[in-house]
Order: sequence, then structure tokens, then C-alpha cells
Amino acid sequence: MSPQTATSSVSLVLVPLDVLFFRDGRPFGAAGQAQSLPMPLPQTLSGAISTALLESHDAPMTELGKLVQSGLPFEEALDRLSLPTWLAHVHVRGPFLARRSRHEPSTPPELLFPAPANLVRFDQDAPAVSLLPAPEGLELPGWSSTNSSRHGLRPLWYRGREKPEPVGGFLTRQGMQAYLRGAPVSNEDILSSESLIQFDRRTGIGIEPTRLTAREQHIYSASFLALCNDPHQAYEVVFCAEVIFPDACPEPVWPESRTTIAWGGEGKRVAVEPLEAELSGWTSALDSQEAASTSEHPLIVLTTPAVFANRWCPATLKQHVVAAAVGPAIAVSGWDLAKGGPKPSRHAVPAGSVYFLDHHVDPLPTSLADTPEERRQGWGCYLQGVWNHDNGH
Repeated sequence: MSPQTATSSVSLVLVPLDVLFFRDGRPFGAAGQAQSLPMPLPQTLSGAISTALLESHDAPMTELGKLVQSGLPFEEALDRLSLPTWLAHVHVRGPFLARRSRHEPSTPPELLFPAPANLVRFDQDAPAVSLLPAPEGLELPGWSSTNSSRHGLRPLWYRGREKPEPVGGFLTRQGMQAYLRGAPVSNEDILSSESLIQFDRRTGIGIEPTRLTAREQHIYSASFLALCNDPHQAYEVVFCAEVIFPDACPEPVWPESRTTIAWGGEGKRVAVEPLEAELSGWTSALDSQEAASTSEHPLIVLTTPAVFANRWCPATLKQHVVAAAVGPAIAVSGWDLAKGGPKPSRHAVPAGSVYFLDHHVDPLPTSLADTPEERRQGWGCYLQGVWNHDNGH
């Protein structure tokens, strides 16, 4: 085991103290409009947690930034400033949306998962079901498995004339367990995005810095992310994350001094509450042993977005994917505080994307992200389930 192997973790609940604001890679909208993402990206959370850990060690952020901007690797820059080098190897998993009981606040939060892209309804009152790959060798009108753009992939299909409607929203733990077993998902286990996340739209005006007066024709609007937390509801909506410390960390605990951290833009902050229970069983593989014993056909569903060199498919699974359901790409950029410049624009596969495999891949990595840095930041977390033609529609 290498000295940087991660063995200890701390689970965190992140409670917004105000609305939050998260940008993606798109430029500022027309007519001065800025729209927050409905879910923060892993790199934003990783940056916030890394900054908080550095501040807890009284890191001179300006000097550290200059060393990194000069081309010095982050770990060496930490060593140059006599800071613990293990700070460069802290891993983050998340963020995950969750809900916790108001009546039993000591109960661990229940993670909520973006609905898989192949989960559909044929009737609003009926349970949701999964679209599955067409049987091998079946030729469907308009689809050719020899098409160079498909590389032998199979389409998702069902037997019938009804039009399927994507479920969208989020699944409860019970709903995700049913999905991963290949069973229908009841409506009670499907939560609409609107019931969990809303947007707080605000209008502002630019200020002339020398006179502190309003600047003419500089009106702008912004939509901030707000979690739906009616005090009369039984559950409180929060964010959750897992911080994984390397072996070299002498005390793998969240610092008591970091009760709040800055997260996202506009100087917004969240309260940080460490949990005694771990979330690790929900960030890599859910019931994977059960899945392996019930079917020869595994599937993988992303629980956090991921950036792949192959655009839509993780390199780890490329040779085993027979079909996929991938949502619209997310533009990813941001500002590199250490280097003092913008990050390159990329496109990420969204959480809820599904990959159908021809057989089990053993062992699977803890993250499907292509690079060590992206795995450290929390991209490419997933759950493992099964698919079977006997459950097809």
C-alpha cells in the first residue's frame, strides 16, 4: 500500500445559509442574465473543501498561488511552505442531494439520486420502468449496428406503440435499489426536481466605483439555487459529501474550526456538519455483491457527472459497453484560483447516464473518471446494478 492510499473518510452535511450560485462553462447570458446550475459540479465542491482544509492549516494562500503559477506542482509547493503534503491527496466524493428527517435529526440523511436516463413512464399513474438494449442480432428500422458512429452498439427499445416519457427528477434510496435490481420504480420513490430545488431570481444594478452611484444601462438579473425547505415539511433538503483522507494524514477528521465554508460564487456559504456514519457504501457500488449473483448483465449508472476523453464513454468500460443512455452534455469551465486564470472548457456527461455492459468488470475502480485529478475531485461516482432481457418492455 502506497503512503498516499486513502483509508479514512469523513461524511459531511452541507446546509446552505443562503441561496447559492454555481456557474458552468457558458458565457454570461444575453441582456445581463446569469443562471445558476441546478446542481453544483464536483470540482466546485472539491475546491471549497480543499480551500477550507488549507485555511485550517493557516496556509499563506497568496504565496501558495504564486508557487503554483510559477509551474511548481501543488505537492511540492505545499512542501516549500512547510505545509502537510497529504493535503494534495485528499479525495472528495459528491456533491449528493439528500434529505433528512426534521423529527429525527440524529438519523443519517437519505441520499437522493438523479433519475437514470433510461427510466421512463408509459402512464403517469403506473410505476416507472427501464428501457433496455435490444436483443443481440435484432435489426430495427432506422438502426444499423455496423454504422461507424455506433461501433456495434445496440439501441434501447420496448415492445409497444406507447410513447415513453423520461422520468427525470430524483430517486429515493428505495427507488434506486429497485432500479438497480431491474424492478419497476414506484411513483412514491420518484421526487420531482421542483420539489427539491428552486431558483431565486433577483435583479441588480451595477455601481460606479468612484462615485458609488448606479451605472446607467447596467441592470442585470441572476437566478440563484435555493433548496426547497418548507419548515412544515417532514424532511429538510441538504447536500452531502464524503472527504477521504490519505494514510499520511495524522488525524483524518474534519477541522472543528471550519463550521462554515464558502461554496460557489457571490460569496455564499454553507454550514458544515460532520457525520458519524459514512456515505462510502453509496458512492461506489450499491448492493454490488447481490447484483453479481443475480444476472450476467451488469449496468453502471453515474451519480456524479464525469468528463471522459472519449466524450461519452469512460475508458475503463469502453470495451464492454453494449448500449448506453447518456443525458445532454454539461459545459464545464471555471476559474483556477491557484493559477489565476480560467480553466479550459470541456463537456461532462451528466449524472444519471447509464452504461449497459456485456459482462462484469472485476475489479471496477472507485471512480470512472479518466484521470487521477478528476477522481480526486469527485467526478465519475457510480452505482452498479443489473439488466436482464426478461425485464424488458
